Amino acid sequence: MSADLLERVRSAVTVDREIRIRGPKTDAARFCAIRCVSDYISTYMNDGRGMGQRNGVITTLGKVTVYVYHTKTAIVGLYREASHG
Repeated sequence: MSADLLERVRSAVTVDREIRIRGPKTDAARFCAIRCVSDYISTYMNDGRGMGQRNGVITTLGKVTVYVYHTKTAIVGLYREASHG
């Protein structure tokens, strides 16, 4: 499921960088991280101001935090769940 979604994200946006997802262990977690990467690409990288106007964005969804940033060669999504209540 998540590999198919990742391919759809890659084909839907114009980006020539590798997409890396770090941290998620389940399909639901991967989906969350991939969705955040997709939002980051469409909002901050393809917004008409040129590639990469921002260094990174933090998204918090309940007990989950996803940090998405980009380098010259990749877009990276770091997924982390809160270990405490």
